[in-house]
Amino acid sequence: MEYDVIVAGGGPAGAAAAIAASSRGLSTLVLEKAGRGRDKFCGGGVTVLARRYLAELGAREVEEVFEAWCEGHVLVLPGERLLVDAVRGLSYAMVRRRVFDAKLLEIAEASGARVVEGARVERAEAGPEGVTVVDSRGERYTGRYLVVATGAGDKLPERLGFPGWRAGDLGHCWGSEPPTTPRARSRRGVEPTASPRSSSCSGS
Repeated sequence: MEYDVIVAGGGPAGAAAAIAASSRGLSTLVLEKAGRGRDKFCGGGVTVLARRYLAELGAREVEEVFEAWCEGHVLVLPGERLLVDAVRGLSYAMVRRRVFDAKLLEIAEASGARVVEGARVERAEAGPEGVTVVDSRGERYTGRYLVVATGAGDKLPERLGFPGWRAGDLGHCWGSEPPTTPRARSRRGVEPTASPRSSSCSGS
Protein backbone atom coordinates (compact mmCIF):
# COMPACT_ATOMS: atom_id res chain seq x y z
CA MET A 1 0.00 0.00 0.00
CA GLU A 2 1.18 3.50 -0.74
CA TYR A 3 0.87 6.12 1.99
CA ASP A 4 0.78 9.89 1.89
CA VAL A 5 3.07 10.09 4.94
CA ILE A 6 5.45 7.54 6.48
CA VAL A 7 6.73 8.36 9.96
CA ALA A 8 9.93 6.71 11.23
CA GLY A 9 9.68 6.61 15.03
CA GLY A 10 6.72 6.30 17.36
CA GLY A 11 7.81 8.59 20.19
CA PRO A 12 6.08 11.90 20.99
CA ALA A 13 7.44 13.66 17.88
CA GLY A 14 6.51 10.82 15.55
CA ALA A 15 3.09 10.35 17.10
CA ALA A 16 2.39 14.09 16.91
CA ALA A 17 3.35 14.12 13.22
CA ALA A 18 1.06 11.14 12.60
CA ILE A 19 -1.85 12.82 14.39
CA ALA A 20 -1.34 16.02 12.39
CA ALA A 21 -1.28 14.13 9.09
CA SER A 22 -3.99 11.53 9.63
CA SER A 23 -6.45 13.94 11.23
CA ARG A 24 -6.28 15.96 8.00
CA GLY A 25 -7.17 12.99 5.86
CA LEU A 26 -3.69 11.85 4.82
CA SER A 27 -3.00 8.12 4.84
CA THR A 28 -0.29 7.72 7.47
CA LEU A 29 2.03 4.91 8.55
CA VAL A 30 4.12 4.92 11.73
CA LEU A 31 7.07 2.51 11.90
CA GLU A 32 8.21 2.05 15.52
CA LYS A 33 11.43 0.12 16.16
CA ALA A 34 10.36 -1.23 19.56
CA GLY A 35 6.90 -1.27 21.10
CA ARG A 36 4.47 1.42 22.07
CA GLY A 37 5.43 3.19 25.24
CA ARG A 38 8.74 2.56 26.94
CA ASP A 39 10.31 4.13 30.00
CA LYS A 40 13.18 6.52 29.50
CA PHE A 41 15.18 8.56 31.96
CA CYS A 42 13.10 11.68 31.64
CA GLY A 43 11.66 14.31 33.92
CA GLY A 44 8.19 13.48 32.66
CA GLY A 45 7.04 17.08 32.61
CA VAL A 46 4.57 18.42 30.02
CA THR A 47 4.85 22.19 29.96
CA VAL A 48 2.09 24.74 29.58
CA LEU A 49 3.12 25.43 25.97
CA ALA A 50 3.32 21.71 25.17
CA ARG A 51 -0.21 21.23 26.52
CA ARG A 52 -1.40 24.08 24.31
CA TYR A 53 0.27 22.62 21.22
CA LEU A 54 -1.20 19.18 21.93
CA ALA A 55 -4.67 20.69 22.22
CA GLU A 56 -4.24 22.60 18.94
CA LEU A 57 -3.04 19.37 17.33
CA GLY A 58 -6.23 17.60 18.35
CA ALA A 59 -4.58 15.48 21.02
CA ARG A 60 -6.11 17.02 24.16
CA GLU A 61 -7.27 13.50 25.06
CA VAL A 62 -3.69 12.74 26.16
CA GLU A 63 -4.40 14.71 29.35
CA GLU A 64 -6.48 11.75 30.54
CA VAL A 65 -3.24 9.95 31.48
CA PHE A 66 -1.52 12.86 33.24
CA GLU A 67 -0.66 11.73 36.76
CA ALA A 68 0.04 14.94 38.67
CA TRP A 69 -0.17 18.71 38.31
CA CYS A 70 2.65 20.91 39.59
CA GLU A 71 3.42 24.60 40.02
CA GLY A 72 7.12 24.18 40.66
CA HIS A 73 9.94 21.77 41.37
CA VAL A 74 13.05 21.29 43.47
CA LEU A 75 16.32 20.04 41.97
CA VAL A 76 19.37 18.86 43.89
CA LEU A 77 22.52 20.04 42.12
CA PRO A 78 26.15 18.98 42.66
CA GLY A 79 27.39 19.92 46.10
CA GLU A 80 23.87 19.43 47.53
CA ARG A 81 22.81 22.87 46.29
CA LEU A 82 19.09 23.31 45.75
CA LEU A 83 17.33 24.94 42.84
CA VAL A 84 13.69 25.82 43.45
CA ASP A 85 11.59 26.92 40.50
CA ALA A 86 8.02 28.06 41.10
CA VAL A 87 5.52 28.87 38.36
CA ARG A 88 2.43 29.83 40.33
CA GLY A 89 -0.76 29.68 38.32
CA LEU A 90 0.92 27.99 35.36
CA SER A 91 0.62 24.35 36.31
CA TYR A 92 2.39 21.74 34.23
CA ALA A 93 1.67 18.05 34.14
CA MET A 94 3.73 15.00 35.06
CA VAL A 95 3.38 11.64 33.34
CA ARG A 96 5.59 8.61 32.83
CA ARG A 97 7.04 8.44 29.34
CA ARG A 98 5.76 4.95 28.57
CA VAL A 99 2.22 6.07 29.44
CA PHE A 100 2.51 9.34 27.51
CA ASP A 101 4.00 7.71 24.40
CA ALA A 102 1.45 4.90 24.33
CA LYS A 103 -1.49 7.30 24.66
CA LEU A 104 -0.24 9.53 21.82
CA LEU A 105 0.05 6.51 19.53
CA GLU A 106 -3.46 5.46 20.55
CA ILE A 107 -4.71 8.91 19.53
CA ALA A 108 -2.82 8.65 16.24
CA GLU A 109 -4.50 5.32 15.49
CA ALA A 110 -7.90 6.74 16.41
CA SER A 111 -7.33 9.52 13.89
CA GLY A 112 -6.63 6.97 11.17
CA ALA A 113 -2.88 6.26 11.27
CA ARG A 114 -1.52 2.72 11.02
CA VAL A 115 1.13 1.81 13.61
CA VAL A 116 3.57 -1.06 13.01
CA GLU A 117 5.70 -2.11 16.00
CA GLY A 118 9.06 -3.86 15.87
CA ALA A 119 9.87 -2.21 12.55
CA ARG A 120 13.04 -0.13 12.56
CA VAL A 121 13.55 1.88 9.38
CA GLU A 122 16.86 0.69 7.93
CA ARG A 123 16.99 2.65 4.70
CA ALA A 124 15.01 5.00 2.56
CA GLU A 125 15.35 6.04 -1.06
CA ALA A 126 13.78 9.08 -2.69
CA GLY A 127 12.43 8.86 -6.22
CA PRO A 128 10.33 10.92 -8.61
CA GLU A 129 7.10 9.54 -7.12
CA GLY A 130 8.07 9.83 -3.45
CA VAL A 131 10.07 7.66 -1.08
CA THR A 132 10.56 3.92 -0.58
CA VAL A 133 11.30 2.70 2.95
CA VAL A 134 12.67 -0.69 4.01
CA ASP A 135 12.33 -1.81 7.63
CA SER A 136 14.34 -4.25 9.74
CA ARG A 137 12.07 -7.13 8.72
CA GLY A 138 12.66 -6.52 5.04
CA GLU A 139 9.19 -5.03 4.48
CA ARG A 140 8.98 -2.27 1.87
CA TYR A 141 6.65 0.72 2.01
CA THR A 142 6.16 3.63 -0.34
CA GLY A 143 4.93 7.09 0.47
CA ARG A 144 4.84 10.64 -0.79
CA TYR A 145 6.67 11.99 2.26
CA LEU A 146 8.92 10.61 5.01
CA VAL A 147 9.08 12.14 8.48
CA VAL A 148 12.18 11.09 10.44
CA ALA A 149 11.48 11.17 14.20
CA THR A 150 13.90 8.53 15.43
CA GLY A 151 15.59 10.55 18.18
CA ALA A 152 19.02 12.06 18.72
CA GLY A 153 20.80 8.72 19.17
CA ASP A 154 19.66 7.22 15.87
CA LYS A 155 21.90 7.23 12.79
CA LEU A 156 19.13 7.14 10.17
CA PRO A 157 19.16 10.93 9.60
CA GLU A 158 22.89 10.83 8.89
CA ARG A 159 22.46 7.91 6.50
CA LEU A 160 19.88 10.00 4.66
CA GLY A 161 22.34 12.88 4.32
CA PHE A 162 21.28 15.12 7.21
CA PRO A 163 24.03 16.59 9.42
CA GLY A 164 24.72 14.75 12.67
CA TRP A 165 23.72 16.06 16.08
CA ARG A 166 26.17 18.21 18.02
CA ALA A 167 26.20 18.45 21.81
CA GLY A 168 25.10 22.07 21.57
CA ASP A 169 22.00 21.10 19.59
CA LEU A 170 20.56 19.05 22.44
CA GLY A 171 18.72 19.98 25.61
CA HIS A 172 18.87 18.23 28.96
CA CYS A 173 16.50 16.93 31.57
CA TRP A 174 16.46 15.76 35.16
CA GLY A 175 14.21 13.00 36.36
CA SER A 176 13.51 10.58 39.14
CA GLU A 177 11.17 7.68 39.81
CA PRO A 178 10.34 6.67 43.42
CA PRO A 179 11.84 5.53 45.61
CA THR A 180 15.08 7.47 45.27
CA THR A 181 17.82 6.65 47.77
CA PRO A 182 21.27 8.18 48.35
CA ARG A 183 22.80 4.97 46.98
CA ALA A 184 20.78 5.25 43.76
CA ARG A 185 21.76 8.92 43.38
CA SER A 186 25.45 8.16 43.83
CA ARG A 187 25.23 5.32 41.31
CA ARG A 188 23.53 7.37 38.58
CA GLY A 189 24.86 10.80 39.45
CA VAL A 190 22.87 13.67 40.85
CA GLU A 191 19.10 13.30 40.72
CA PRO A 192 16.25 15.17 42.39
CA THR A 193 15.31 13.99 45.84
CA ALA A 194 11.99 12.20 45.86
CA SER A 195 9.47 10.53 48.09
CA PRO A 196 6.72 8.15 47.00
CA ARG A 197 4.10 10.89 47.44
CA SER A 198 5.95 13.80 45.86
CA SER A 199 8.29 12.32 43.28
CA SER A 200 5.96 12.98 40.35
CA CYS A 201 6.63 16.70 40.80
CA SER A 202 10.34 16.44 41.49
CA GLY A 203 11.69 16.36 37.96
CA SER A 204 11.77 18.74 35.07
